[in-house]
Amino acid sequence: MKMDIHDFEITSIRTSGRNAFVLRLLDTQTLKSYVMEFSEVKRLCVEGFSLQNVIADVHVYHALSAEFGVRRACGMLDLDLAAAALALEKGSLVLIEAASGAEIACLLAGKDLPDPALEEGGVNSIK
Repeated sequence: MKMDIHDFEITSIRTSGRNAFVLRLLDTQTLKSYVMEFSEVKRLCVEGFSLQNVIADVHVYHALSAEFGVRRACGMLDLDLAAAALALEKGSLVLIEAASGAEIACLLAGKDLPDPALEEGGVNSIK
């Protein structure tokens, strides 16, 4: 992912079919709205969604490791380490850590993470 979305706010999460979801994001500095469309989703877990959902960090893992983020994402997705290792041979494990509100874990069939795209209309009307 080329864009840093640290401190962006998640304004909505929408599932799109059985293997996709869409995140709507707000850059609170510029008030620009972005969309991230995830496809080839094998598993998804969202915990703690609230009125304010600020992103602390995004981690993408392509191999099993002892890092906290891998263990946290596997726990959220109810994946044992053997299943995670097998899935990561071709896929990715994504953990979107929350500064507040929603924390998101997903297992993707592919290695690519979508880049945020400027939403049509471009600027949110929040004042």
